[in-house]
Amino acid sequence: MALKKSKAPGTSGLGPEHLKFMVQTSKAVAEHLARLFNLLTTNAAYVAMFRNLYKFRPVYIPKGEFDWRPICVQETILTVFHKLLTRRLHEQSVVIEH
Repeated sequence: MALKKSKAPGTSGLGPEHLKFMVQTSKAVAEHLARLFNLLTTNAAYVAMFRNLYKFRPVYIPKGEFDWRPICVQETILTVFHKLLTRRLHEQSVVIEH
């Protein structure tokens, strides 16, 4: 699973390159993240404990003189978490072809 290098960092300032460096240089970081993701998916009580993980920052990009395009900047770790959940759901789902 790859994150695009051009992705903006989240509210913590941690970007894809930072996360990639930490995981590649420390096996413990990868193990802690895996443990966190597993806790969040198996025990709803932990979701409230990590509320800051789910914060986002709205950003408005100008599209002309009086028009704006809203985007939402979230934590890089949350982006990875979403990708993992999507992959797990995709692997467990049955595709029904019409």
